[in-house]
Amino acid sequence: MKKILSSLICALTFLGLLTSLAVPALAFTPTAVAPVWTEGTQWAFGSETDVTASYAQTLENLTDMLELAGEVNEMTLNGETEFWLLFEVTEANDTSYVLSMDMAAKASLDASVSFSALMEVAGTYNASETPEEEEVTVDADLNVDAAVIVNADMTFDKDTMAIESVSLDLKIIVSVDFEANNIPNHDSDVVNQTEEYSYDDYDVSGDLELNLGMDLTFDPALNLWDFPLFLGDSWDVSSVATLSGSLTGSLDVQGLPEDIEEDIFSEEVYNITGFTEFPIIFEEIHGAGNSPIDEGVIEEYVTEEFELSMECTDYFTFNDEYLGEIAVYEIQVNGSNSPLKYYYSPDMGFMSYFEMDTDEMDDGVATYISANMTTMVAVNPVTAEEHIADIADFQSNVNEDQGGIAGFFTDPPYLGIILVGAIVVVAGAAVFLIKRK
Repeated sequence: MKKILSSLICALTFLGLLTSLAVPALAFTPTAVAPVWTEGTQWAFGSETDVTASYAQTLENLTDMLELAGEVNEMTLNGETEFWLLFEVTEANDTSYVLSMDMAAKASLDASVSFSALMEVAGTYNASETPEEEEVTVDADLNVDAAVIVNADMTFDKDTMAIESVSLDLKIIVSVDFEANNIPNHDSDVVNQTEEYSYDDYDVSGDLELNLGMDLTFDPALNLWDFPLFLGDSWDVSSVATLSGSLTGSLDVQGLPEDIEEDIFSEEVYNITGFTEFPIIFEEIHGAGNSPIDEGVIEEYVTEEFELSMECTDYFTFNDEYLGEIAVYEIQVNGSNSPLKYYYSPDMGFMSYFEMDTDEMDDGVATYISANMTTMVAVNPVTAEEHIADIADFQSNVNEDQGGIAGFFTDPPYLGIILVGAIVVVAGAAVFLIKRK
């Protein structure tokens, strides 16, 4: 529970950091003053990755390793990933600002491998026997299509620039198909002193559609900045977050081996979800046990008060390819042992990037973020808007999503479900411009 809440606090903090404040350009001293936002101001970031080119050397190394034991018939990986962020000040009144964010991410991957080698003939052998061998060809094909779209509105107190609330809508669509033949399986029976060799075939498909609406409020408002900001500045932040929302959609997996499906639908998962088999329909989950979800409604949850200590530990400039030379402040959260540093540039009006040691975070959160540490650079907002629209069209054509949802139900108070939206937004922050110091 303590670990989950720690990750929640980190996620909420990152969500706030995404809304980095726009301030005037520096004069002659490294001091950033409080901003005055203008309605209609936009910032955008994006990245595209050619997976084939990025992993060419990895595939070559893997091929060389396998050829030490046999013959590689095929080894291919084709695909692309995209990640785009668009921010706009949509309201500026006498008391508050509203900053809207659109985020879209897409992954489309196809991988194939075929390998032939001498392997044990299928059967059961005494431990003293030497199994006969024959040539076996192992092959596998994987196809993944995934898209994530997030829309969020963040409200700031105009005087302090503290975050008062966040309203977020998230949609994840993923489709996975996996086919494999002759996957080796070896079992040892110590009692009977036997060895069993077999070769299994798989034809597994998974689809997930997850729709999450989440509202967060902070009391007091989350003041992540201390303007005027300067090198050596330090300050403390404390707040309580209240979360509520809705969850709809489904997770369906077909073709899993029976023993794996039995492991997924453990007694604990059944007590929480009420499901013993796929598909899991999220809006049909009733509030059993300690689950905060009841028929698609996520009950209101109030966190314990969390405290953060902040310190501006460095100031430097670097040359950004799109923005030119910009100044950057390094801010350390919770001291040198914290997993988080973030970097704020008054010249660009946003964070330039942030660093995070995922070893200090909850395993599920860390795995997601680590897998999505992609380089993002500042781009023309029109470009980002076009790509976000394209990904929305792509998402509408993808079946649904498959990917680890069962784990979100297994840690009281099952906040993984609530955190999905925040985690995705965190991933957006994680790809904010590469570390260039």
